[in-house]
Amino acid sequence: MLNLAEIIFTNANDHRCPPRLLHRMSKYFVAAQFPVDVVDALMALRPDPGPGIRRVNADQIHVTLHYLGDVDPERVATALSAVDATAFTLGLAGVGSFASADGALTLWAGIEPNDGLIALHQAIAQALRPLGFVPEARAYKPHVTLARLAASAAIDGFYGRGRTFSATAPIEAYALFRSTFVDGAPTYACVATWPLHGPPNAG
Repeated sequence: MLNLAEIIFTNANDHRCPPRLLHRMSKYFVAAQFPVDVVDALMALRPDPGPGIRRVNADQIHVTLHYLGDVDPERVATALSAVDATAFTLGLAGVGSFASADGALTLWAGIEPNDGLIALHQAIAQALRPLGFVPEARAYKPHVTLARLAASAAIDGFYGRGRTFSATAPIEAYALFRSTFVDGAPTYACVATWPLHGPPNAG
C-alpha cells in the first residue's frame, strides 16, 4: 500500500509542499496555491491585527477545490494522481465577506470566473468518485480566505483596500492538504502535490 509518509511529492516551482507525517484524525481538502508575489498582495489586503481578528498566514493562503473531510489520505492520493487537467491563469479581484450564524465574519478575496479552474474542480471530483466522494450540492463559488473575525471586531479600511485589488496567478499544480485545529484555529499542512499539464493558458 502507498505510504505517503515515505514519499516526497514536490512542486516544480517551489518548496511549499514538504513531506509530512499523516494524522488519521485530521480533515482533508484539495486546493491550489499561489506564487509568492500574489500571496504578498493578498496578505496586504488583510485587516490590521486587533481584538477578535484571526488573520490567515502566508503559508495558509489557497483556493479550495474540494473539501473531503475525514478520508483515507493514501487512497485519496492514489486517486488524485490520475487527474488529467491543464495549467491555467487565474484572475483575482475585489474583496468581500460572509457571516456565520453567530455573526462572525469571514473576509475573502474574489476569484474571477475561470474555465480552467472549473475543469480542474470537475476533474478532481471525477477522480474521487470511485472512492464514494460526493461533491457539495451547492454551486462552486471559489474565494481566498484572508481573515476570520468575531462579530464585534472592527475592520476599518479592509473594503477600501480591496475595492481596487486585482491580480493574476498561474496555477500549475494542485495539492492535498491536511487540516487540524491548534489552539482553536485551523492549521493546514500540504501532504502531496501534483503538476498540471503544460504552460498556464488564459483560463
